[in-house]
Amino acid sequence: MIFLQKCLPRSVTAKQHALSTRLLPLLFCMLIQPALYAQDALIPADSAVAPRVLIIGDSHLVGDFGEYLHRKIHKLDMFDVISLGIGGAGTMHFTQTLKNFCCGYKIRESRKGEIIADKAKVRVLERSGVYTGEVILKNHGGKLGSYLKVLLPDYLIIALGSNYTNAHDDLIKIIQTNAPSTHIIWVGPFRRSRFSERIDPIIRTTTKYKIPLVRSDDVVGNDTLTSAHFYGKTALRWAEKVTERLKPHLEK
Repeated sequence: MIFLQKCLPRSVTAKQHALSTRLLPLLFCMLIQPALYAQDALIPADSAVAPRVLIIGDSHLVGDFGEYLHRKIHKLDMFDVISLGIGGAGTMHFTQTLKNFCCGYKIRESRKGEIIADKAKVRVLERSGVYTGEVILKNHGGKLGSYLKVLLPDYLIIALGSNYTNAHDDLIKIIQTNAPSTHIIWVGPFRRSRFSERIDPIIRTTTKYKIPLVRSDDVVGNDTLTSAHFYGKTALRWAEKVTERLKPHLEK
């Protein structure tokens, strides 16, 4: 506080001085907080003490649903959270070298106890809103398995299955091989046309591997939708209901 007080003009009233001495530490913390968290980008396993949640998904995780879902899980104040959304992705894409192959991607990160203002966005580590073809998670060779060995998440939430590019079994094997203690939870897709072709393979996989399946097809969507993205209040309602259904599995 001494060096902060020295920054104050000499001609201030006692009231101004008192106000300044309260605000300056806050401003100082706001300035250094991004640098502190930048050092923990992607939450290396040797520095994190809170349980870790990794969420992987498609364009819905990139967009408003992903923003709200990440925020809701963060607000449980139990976990460090990373969410990785790749536009157009299916489970197959997460078994290969991760690339921005379609229409953008986004990686968000938050730490347990980190303050996210109501109107602020969750911190973003990497993003693109358009196709670039670039490798994602470059420090890990673009490989999910390599990253899992470092992160060792306590929970991995799969929010995939709306797209037809499936390799469900292969993805589960990669997770179980590289992070055998990780609890897997699957969030099912919204309701849309040909829905049974999307949900049935997920049901078979989650049943085979005894993975909890959190359904969301009763929350948003309908049988006539061929494609859709949800924004604002609809995305928020979707994320709230999913988080409510996730909580019993995250509290075990």
